[in-house]
Order: sequence, then C-alpha cells, then structure tokens
Amino acid sequence: MKQLILLACVLCMWGCTNFPSRYENIDKSKTRPLAIVCEPAEAAPGDTVLVKYYSFKKQTPSVAFWRLFLDIGYSNFGTRMAEKEERRLTDLWLAGSTADSFRFVMPESTILYSSALRIAFPDAVPGIDSLLNMLITLGVPVPPESLIAIDQFRTLTELKLHTEADITLDVTKNLTVRYSRRFNSPNVNVNPSVRWVGIYSVKKENMSAPDSINKYSGTTFQYLYNMDNPGLVSDTVVIDSGCSYFVAADSLDPGVDTGRQAYSYVSYIDSGIVRPDTEDVFFDWFYTNVDYQSGMAQDSLMLFVSDRSIDRVRFLPPVETTMHDFKLYLTVRDFRPNDGIMQSTGVCFRECSGTFSYTAAYKRWLESNRGTGLF
Repeated sequence: MKQLILLACVLCMWGCTNFPSRYENIDKSKTRPLAIVCEPAEAAPGDTVLVKYYSFKKQTPSVAFWRLFLDIGYSNFGTRMAEKEERRLTDLWLAGSTADSFRFVMPESTILYSSALRIAFPDAVPGIDSLLNMLITLGVPVPPESLIAIDQFRTLTELKLHTEADITLDVTKNLTVRYSRRFNSPNVNVNPSVRWVGIYSVKKENMSAPDSINKYSGTTFQYLYNMDNPGLVSDTVVIDSGCSYFVAADSLDPGVDTGRQAYSYVSYIDSGIVRPDTEDVFFDWFYTNVDYQSGMAQDSLMLFVSDRSIDRVRFLPPVETTMHDFKLYLTVRDFRPNDGIMQSTGVCFRECSGTFSYTAAYKRWLESNRGTGLF
C-alpha cells in the first residue's frame, strides 16, 4: 500500500477537491472522445461503411459536423497531413444515420483523387482504376503476385468530426481505400476483436509487474465481459486490504487468444520482396466513477499506475468506499508498422460496467489512516 499512501500525499498537496486530472480518468464534467470504429476497417470504392463514434458526453453537442477528405498526404513541408477533396458526410449518409452511428457509400471515384498515386503513376490512374473495375465485374481471378500489386493501388482518406459542447473538438479517423476486398486479398485489414475483459485480484501488496500475476497463490480472476460466454461475467469486484489489482483483456497474441492479424507487404529496400509480418496492437484504457457527486473524496483513485498501452494494467483501488459503480472503457488499435503513410488501422471498442464491494479489513485500513493528513 506504499504507493497508495504516496498517492494520497499527492492528494493532500493538491487539496481534497482538486485532484490533478489524469488522461485515463474520464471527468464527468467534460466530454471525452474514446474511439471511431469503421466497419469494414478498410473500404473498396463503392463499399457501404458503418461508422460508430464512441464518447463520454457531458451534454449534447450544439454542433456535430462530419466531413470526408478523399485525399490525404504529406504537406509540402513533410511535417503534417494535408487534407484534400473535402465532402460533407451528411450528404452521403444513408437512411437512419445519426451523428454517433451512420452509414455512407464510399464514392466510386475515390482512388482517382489520390495525389500519391498520380505521382507514382502519372496519367495512368484512370486506366488502372477502369481495368480493376472491369476485372471485378467479369469475376476474373488474379494470381497472388497480382494481388500484391492491387494492394499497392490505394489511397488514404480521413473522416473528421467537429463537435462543440462544453469543449470544442476535432476527432479524426483515417480509412484506407483500395480494391483488395473485391479480390479477396488476404492482406485486407479487419478490426481487432477483444473476446474478454476482466480483473485479477492478487494476494500481494504493491505488486507492479503484471507478468508475475499467476505466481501467487490465492490469485483470482473474474470476467467483466466475455464475448463467448456471457454467463461467466461477474461484475462485483471485492476490494480487500493487502491485495493488488489488475484489469486485463484478451491479449490478441497469436496462438494464445484471438490472434493478431498477419499480412504481407512489399519491402522496397529488398527489391520488392514480399515479407510477412504481424500487426502491432495498442490498448487504451479509460475509467469513470458513475457514483461521483460533488463533495465526495475524488474518485481517485481507481488510478492506473503502469503503462496503459498493454493488455494488463494495475490500478489502485478507491480511497472512498462510497464509490461503487464504475465503468471501464477499452479502445484497441492495430498498426502495420511497415505500411508507412498508407497504414491501415483497425479499431475495437469495449465498455464494461462493474461494482466495487469493500471488505471490513479494507474499510478498517482506510479508517485507521483518516485524520493523518493522508486523505
């Protein structure tokens, strides 16, 4: 509990109601974007794309304006992305669409706007585009080496949401557009799928390394989310003294859980040799105290204290036993490190609810430290 005590000292310095804001802590007085998920994770021209925007909202935005840029590339200075060929997404929405969940058809002409392809294939882009459309229409199969070439005939688009509520936000999501889906290429990106989220309770104080969780007797695990077997979910988390706690998710490691997607890419350094690789994944954890009320000891303190970019992260339990209902939010993104500017990113979002229950021993520990200046 030394880290918990140290954390409480920080609280004391900042004052009881001015706990410093943390990126992972969703302050209920602020809007917080969490994820934009596109299905499919990459599109072909003419595909219908489902877009879902996940966020924590303090209030309904007075403005929620979506735009689509059909061409994205480096600026002349090479320091930022240049947005070109803007379209109002509301003009493309299909029936039943809302600002948080909508469908639209990717314009058939999207690839023709790619400045990168026009540089690589001067005056040839319309002809190549027309040829690929003809092969799709005729159902002509193509050999594997041709699939790799088709994979390279692509462009990067951008979806951008502008919202105005308690704060003004611009939230963006890049989407690769190419014909690979229509030719059943194995390199088509798909969104990652997290099969489970849960919490480890370890009978050891101040344990910081999640890789040794299973070395200690008395370690327990409970699911907060289980895609394959919802009946295994138990959402009451018991907080006891002398324990360490970790929130964990499906690691996506090949052969262990869901498995990271494998793909092939062209290595220009090695004279165009096609090389296999596996996607990297990044875990982004957030949490909020559903019960928070003004005057309550800051929801502190379910505080993540290790690298939030991994599938297991330690959290410090609350120092306020009136904090019961909580929510965890997990955004997982995959990356293809060898794909450069045309990187195709898949996204998965999961929200889990739970309730903290405190043992008498934990309550006694808290009470024994009250009045000491720690809380």
